[in-house]
Amino acid sequence: MDRLTFHTGTETVEFGIGTRKFLCGENVKRKYNILKTLRQTLGKIKDSEFAEAHGMTKKMLLNGEDIKVKKSRFFTISQHYDYLEDMKLKTGSTMYLFLQEKLRDIEYTDEFNTLAILFKDFSGTMNERITEETGLPFTMDLQLTDLHLRQLLKMASLSLQKDDEEAHPYDMDYEENIIFQLDLIIETASRDGENDYYGYLDVPLLTDKVIDKTESLPKNLRIIIPTRLYPAKRLEEVVIVERKTIDLADDVQLYEKITMSLSNHVELTDTESVLRDYLGGKRTLETDQLRAVL
Repeated sequence: MDRLTFHTGTETVEFGIGTRKFLCGENVKRKYNILKTLRQTLGKIKDSEFAEAHGMTKKMLLNGEDIKVKKSRFFTISQHYDYLEDMKLKTGSTMYLFLQEKLRDIEYTDEFNTLAILFKDFSGTMNERITEETGLPFTMDLQLTDLHLRQLLKMASLSLQKDDEEAHPYDMDYEENIIFQLDLIIETASRDGENDYYGYLDVPLLTDKVIDKTESLPKNLRIIIPTRLYPAKRLEEVVIVERKTIDLADDVQLYEKITMSLSNHVELTDTESVLRDYLGGKRTLETDQLRAVL
């Protein structure tokens, strides 16, 4: 399990993560600060003069070391994702990166090599036209750059299809919208052996299908999932974000911040049972005690 550290400018938040982590709790401001730090770090955005002057600098660490931002990619998955804008295939967009990885080896095919040769020949044809008698004191030499996949993607026009019919992003229902974004990112990450991927799954409703889609992720993809409460199957995938921040993957934090705070100092196994009830939204004497200490 890796360890992520967020110096948010106002506090430090740290937790372990495999390929996903649920941020469970009501502390929306702290979750927002985590998102800001994540976005600023991976977006290669330097701290402002104001932030530096007022001790508000932000930094995200992986296993205690600076993130290799040139080898990292960040995505926000939400119901507000603009498919139409992304389909314009701007460099760095989700669909552009998906196509880039999906077509990564196409430059080594015979078809691409043939197209590259024709492209170069056409460059010569254009140059011949330019150098024809013009009466200018100087002639011009025009050379097209070698053909690459990124040039073809810039020339491409992208549309969606379903059941062999042209489709529109507005044809998607809520789950299709979110799951298609996850599909694109998961497929891209699984084909990319050079970069780390980070996702922030910020949605108002975590359905079973959406959660199932994040169940098995490639090792180079880490997804953070903010939510109020979620009955996670594995407690180590949860960090409680309330007045306190408690990483349930950390047995020391679990014991010192929760078990020792509950009346009668219950056993660790009993603490886990209370936590599962709490995350599932159950109201019992023990979960009420837990809410009081969180």
